[in-house]
Amino acid sequence: MANGKTVLVIDGGLRGGSGRGNAVLRHLSQSPDVERILVSTDNVGMLRTEKVVGVPKEDTKDIPALRELIKREKPDLLLPLPEAPIVAGIIDNTRDLVPGFGLTKVGAMMMEGSKSVANCLKKLAGVRTAPFRVYHASERDEAIRDIRGRCVLKADGLAAGKGVTVVNGRAEAKRTFAEWEADKALKAASRSFTVEKCLEGEELSVICIFSADGKFVMLPAARDNKLRYSPRTKGRNWNTGGMAAWSDPSIATPALMQRIADEVFEPTIAAMRAMGLEECGVIYAGLMITPDGVIYTLEYNIRFGDPEIQAILPRVKTDLFPILLEIARGGSVENVKLQIDSGKSFVLVIVRRQYPQSASQVVIPEELLNPGEGVEVLHAGTAYYPDHKAAVLATGGRVLNYRNKILVPTLAEAAEVIYGPIGRKSKHDEFDWRGDFKFKQN
Repeated sequence: MANGKTVLVIDGGLRGGSGRGNAVLRHLSQSPDVERILVSTDNVGMLRTEKVVGVPKEDTKDIPALRELIKREKPDLLLPLPEAPIVAGIIDNTRDLVPGFGLTKVGAMMMEGSKSVANCLKKLAGVRTAPFRVYHASERDEAIRDIRGRCVLKADGLAAGKGVTVVNGRAEAKRTFAEWEADKALKAASRSFTVEKCLEGEELSVICIFSADGKFVMLPAARDNKLRYSPRTKGRNWNTGGMAAWSDPSIATPALMQRIADEVFEPTIAAMRAMGLEECGVIYAGLMITPDGVIYTLEYNIRFGDPEIQAILPRVKTDLFPILLEIARGGSVENVKLQIDSGKSFVLVIVRRQYPQSASQVVIPEELLNPGEGVEVLHAGTAYYPDHKAAVLATGGRVLNYRNKILVPTLAEAAEVIYGPIGRKSKHDEFDWRGDFKFKQN
């Protein structure tokens, strides 16, 4: 390929893999402008993607090693996908070598590195958010005394999407704090935490891509469901990184999308620019639309949502690579118009039975790796069995993502494409999925 571009993708910290990464790599691989996609990962789906070149893990183990890799391979674009490397400053530490698509360390810390700081940014921008109070870990007893009924507890720092729990009163709050204390990552993330009012309404996820001049373009809206429950969870509804997602034009009318642009993204980006932060990258807005139509922003993320982006990308018919590259080089999205398909996309997450608790590695059965002709399989926590590439191991809690290979007119049809081959109830001892997602036939 003459003048083909090289993209260096960072997923799962400085290495690793995810369903999001597999989905983004498949989109990038379809770009006629992309010749090579460099990534350090064990993820089988990512390694099998066309144009992907695996990079040794030692080449991305830290920033000095990454800089040497960039000098050697000379990629045209650096694309970090998870929040951790962005918050750690991967864009700042490589910008002299390669254009990077993502926020700087300061901007990332402000939007996702600290939930309390993000709430302050919302207030500064005039973006509606739930009433909240910030506590230090030493003030947990005080926080418990202050709780009156249903509320949301949020660990302040990065927690891989698992630091948010809805509790019904003090007893559940005590249990949540105990679980945070017992988990090393959550303990660190919850050195401070917020207690927020639990809002009621329809949740919505909207992602925008924005350039340093403050202009932005929104991707199609999506909805995800994070609850994990089954008889094996002993009646407990665990909050997870996501059990399913879907994208459908009917969940957000053009009028609502315009309001989200005007009431959420425009003032947020303007507030950052007023502080001298001419950032570029992704803003994910987790929204609550109340019954009376008020838009509340529950959270900001600085990354493509997982599993939302897996449901969104099949509907985006525009090649995103040249847009991301232009933004990273300092260009604008002011005149970008995305071509969006009106079809429906549904993504179901296949997890370990123990999820969200940890589990030992196990071989994934062939019928789950290849469930049916109409099902597109994305890999999340997977790796080849050592020295035996015919077998694939489950290495994480979220293992596979199933999505309908062809967009269909209704979500009911999309869900049936997935559930048809595998059923709504897992018969596997080691693997599970939610079987209760049902949609109207329209």
